[in-house]
Amino acid sequence: MLEYSARMRISEDVSSGEIQKRINEVLDMVELTEHKDKLIKSLSGGQKKRASIAVELLGDPGLFFLDEPTSGLDPGTEESLMINLKNLSKQNNKTVIMVTHTTQNLHLCDKVLLMGKGGKVCFFGSVPECLKFFGTDSLTEIYNMVAEDKDVEKWSDLYYRRFGVKQHWSKNQEKKTVTIKREPFFKQLSILISRYMLLIKNDTQRLLMILLQPILIGLLLSFVASDTVFEIYNSSKSILFALSCAGIWMGLFNSIQEICKERIILKREYMANLRLDAYVVSKFAVQLLISMIQAILITAVFVITVGKPESGVLFGSSVPELIVTMCLTIFSSAGIGLIVSSISRNTDKAMTVAPFLLIIQLLFSGILFELNDVTEKISYLTVSRWSVAALGVTSNLNELPSAGGIVRSFENVFEYTSGRLGSAWAVLGAFVIICGTASALLLRNVSKDSR
Repeated sequence: MLEYSARMRISEDVSSGEIQKRINEVLDMVELTEHKDKLIKSLSGGQKKRASIAVELLGDPGLFFLDEPTSGLDPGTEESLMINLKNLSKQNNKTVIMVTHTTQNLHLCDKVLLMGKGGKVCFFGSVPECLKFFGTDSLTEIYNMVAEDKDVEKWSDLYYRRFGVKQHWSKNQEKKTVTIKREPFFKQLSILISRYMLLIKNDTQRLLMILLQPILIGLLLSFVASDTVFEIYNSSKSILFALSCAGIWMGLFNSIQEICKERIILKREYMANLRLDAYVVSKFAVQLLISMIQAILITAVFVITVGKPESGVLFGSSVPELIVTMCLTIFSSAGIGLIVSSISRNTDKAMTVAPFLLIIQLLFSGILFELNDVTEKISYLTVSRWSVAALGVTSNLNELPSAGGIVRSFENVFEYTSGRLGSAWAVLGAFVIICGTASALLLRNVSKDSR
């Protein structure tokens, strides 16, 4: 984590040796050296807090603002973290300003600013001075006195009268804009892709699901496939529709949680120097690789267990065309999943949308129901329509006889021409570009997320 964060934040001209040296220094500052080879998920709550602080220390800032860094920690861990922050301030010449609602370890702070309702300053000074001012030896009692007293004006006025300090407020203070220098696009892109792939590699359960899912789905399709696939129109169209739906599901499953599950990290990195365009492109780049692998696996199993069309319209063999179509189907569906993930604030909300998206693909594919006028126009916006169209062109569905010798009309969408196949592929590719652009635009307000 620290290495990738350092590579994102530190200038390109800094060598890898210097980066490692800085990481070791930071680990020593937060007393995590002995845990440097552990995964973040294996750390305790207090250690995770310190690891988060370590990320910010990489850039060697002189000032820290921490928002309730001890929240959710047990008393022992809280004290350990507070001592660590005190040492960070004294030994490494850092100024640490923190907001907290816990009072047990406030004696470790040099100064305390006590605020009442409405943001009124009720006291500012050292802890001994605070105890003397309120006439008690308990900081917890002071906290309760100020929190429970509706008339905080008396404490505020008493403080200003006793210490002779006047409060200065200006409604027209000059606002200063801070410009954040962002590293080059391709540098961040390579780092983000590398980090994303490492995360997938370390998540063994998810990696197995990515690899096994297309194989298992391909086998399940073979169980329900008719013996007349690629010989009779009806059975061929049905199995191709099922194959398309499988690709759509895999794409959604691959990506729908990818951004929302790390939204807090994204917000922090974006407020530092992360480029959203590099971040989104890194997600799509890795999803493309996953889509290619899954397309090859599911097509291979499908061809071996079910069969394949006699020939393709572009490559002579139908197998490459099936792989390309399935890859674009999975990839464009992953793009839709990334849009949902960009909007959602947590993974649970994202997953509730997945079934709805799949139902839309089923209803407006043009396979289950006959579409006319408005519904047909809606179908142009679905991945399923173009995916089934491409699969149908490769399979030359128009030339296959119907079951029972029923005469049917020629369907333009399955016209056996390279132009028809190419247009279906182009639309699926356009979905990817549109989804990527939309994801980047939707994430622009990530810095304004509430806690």
